[in-house]
Amino acid sequence: MRDLASDVGLSPATVYRLLQTLVVRGYVHTEAGRYRLVRQLGAASRLDRLCEAARPHLEAIRDELGETTNLIALHDGAAIYLAQAESRHAMRTFAVVGRSVPAYASAGGKALLSSAPPEQVAAQVHTFEASTRMTHTSTAALMADLARIRRRGYAVDREEYEEGVTCVAVLLPGGDAAISVSGPTLRMRRLRRPDVVALMHRHAAAAVDVAL
Repeated sequence: MRDLASDVGLSPATVYRLLQTLVVRGYVHTEAGRYRLVRQLGAASRLDRLCEAARPHLEAIRDELGETTNLIALHDGAAIYLAQAESRHAMRTFAVVGRSVPAYASAGGKALLSSAPPEQVAAQVHTFEASTRMTHTSTAALMADLARIRRRGYAVDREEYEEGVTCVAVLLPGGDAAISVSGPTLRMRRLRRPDVVALMHRHAAAAVDVAL
């Protein structure tokens, strides 16, 4: 990792985030801390097409709601940010594209986990670490939340990863990515949840239609 960072003139943390994105998109394989290119960058994958197709929809959601909107995929128990339309508020949430957070502590990650059978969830989520007092710290609590997500059709992160930040997410049709909207809890509470979810579902479906 440090040799590669030195070769390209970037910090190890930045190189790690970029490699994680390439792993999720299927360009790079990782095993025992080593990375191997398995597909040329010119070969577009479904996630690549989704990223391109989703960008105007992320921006449209951001423009209507005023909050940061993200496209997220799941890899090895982590929710990885693939694309983002950042809020224009002075006080806003954002994550560097390529950054990963625990899936069990993020709305996007939980939306993605909710589409998987229990055995796959158990394989993806090995351990729990409390980021805040709201974080799920047991398989039972996570599974109960995933059942609620399946029933209502969207996921919520109520300050589970970062205090003062709330996030809502929906799956894209096909279940291999999710769209999330995140912002300060006080502002997110002012948004009417059913309208937010309906807006996100419309744009999620439209993005997938373009990507096909």
